[in-house]
Amino acid sequence: AHGGTNFSKMEMIRSDNNKEDAHGGLMHIGHTADEMVLMTNHILKICEKDVRCNKFIISGGIADYLSGYYYIEKLNAHAMYGQASALLKPAMESFEKLCFYLQEQKKGLQLAYQLLRIKGYEKR
Repeated sequence: AHGGTNFSKMEMIRSDNNKEDAHGGLMHIGHTADEMVLMTNHILKICEKDVRCNKFIISGGIADYLSGYYYIEKLNAHAMYGQASALLKPAMESFEKLCFYLQEQKKGLQLAYQLLRIKGYEKR
């Protein structure tokens, strides 16, 4: 989703200025994670039930386990979330810091499932 790693922007930075001038607008195209979840739910609603057996990865601007929990709960299918940028920061420091970060994310997600519900929304 738009808000995560912008691969169009990365390619523009790697290329020469002529390409950036010609294709720079592509860096700003995309949907937010919230829009993607809503669109996916709409597609799931109109498609056959066996589509629901598929699993989805929600990615793009997921800052922490609370964001991940929110989008997983909003999606009417099995899902997991990705955090490229958030994982790279501790990974670049040390393996131990990455492990600690992942353990804390897991604990936080477990707490969210135990204690939180999205107001005004019931998962189908």
